[in-house]
Amino acid sequence: MPKYVASRSLTEVTWNATLLGPDIVVAIERLQAQPGKDLIKYGTSRLDATLLQARLVDELRLWIMPVAAGTGRRLFEDIDTSSLKLRLTDISRLANNSAILTYVPT
Repeated sequence: MPKYVASRSLTEVTWNATLLGPDIVVAIERLQAQPGKDLIKYGTSRLDATLLQARLVDELRLWIMPVAAGTGRRLFEDIDTSSLKLRLTDISRLANNSAILTYVPT
């Protein structure tokens, strides 16, 4: 499976990976225009805000773990939430008491 890396500091990558370059929005738009399977992004980062604001996210899955963390970055910290509208489409309850919430932008 090909892997794509979004980075502001790397100049090269290895292990079946492709560096997306400085304009991540254009790079993702090119990938989405190609035939093939879905693009999947794991984890959270500032890239989430960029992808959501550019309307490049078709589905957002949030894995909610029953753990309290007192500090850290907020998931939508860098996003204008007045323009972010999400519709809940699925809830999966897991045996470890966590849940996966699936949203689609509206």
